[in-house]
Amino acid sequence: MGRHNIHHETQINAPIAKVWAAMIDIDQWDKWNKWTTLEAKEAKTGVSGTLHAGYEGDGKWEDFPFTFGEVDEATHTMAWFGKVAGGCLFHGQHQMRLEAVSPTVTLLVHQEEFSGLLPALNAGLPYAKLRRNYLLINEALKAHVEVIEK
Repeated sequence: MGRHNIHHETQINAPIAKVWAAMIDIDQWDKWNKWTTLEAKEAKTGVSGTLHAGYEGDGKWEDFPFTFGEVDEATHTMAWFGKVAGGCLFHGQHQMRLEAVSPTVTLLVHQEEFSGLLPALNAGLPYAKLRRNYLLINEALKAHVEVIEK
């Protein structure tokens, strides 16, 4: 695992279909997610858009171009990536994947792998804040979906 790679797992008390529906509905992320929103025509493999990152969750955004990688309901995987200078300076491969623990419990696996010169030099992004924020995103999705489930 690389120096700044992130991996969080969160158990959500809701069926996988409900969690998937909320996760894939990127137009509604701003209702529950203060740290990252995705602006694109749709969450579909190959579609590009703009990722809005709010490192403090305070509505101040930094924008980055991204492209959806795998978006697959069968595997409950939504992935996207961004890069600078063809990936030589920076490449981030982000993935959110769901696993059914039981009919009413879902595991959210949220991870990102960073590569390129900037991460190697500890530059380019506030990696410690991202690590914290990805966990906060998991917790926010959990709270959002569990309220819907009740």
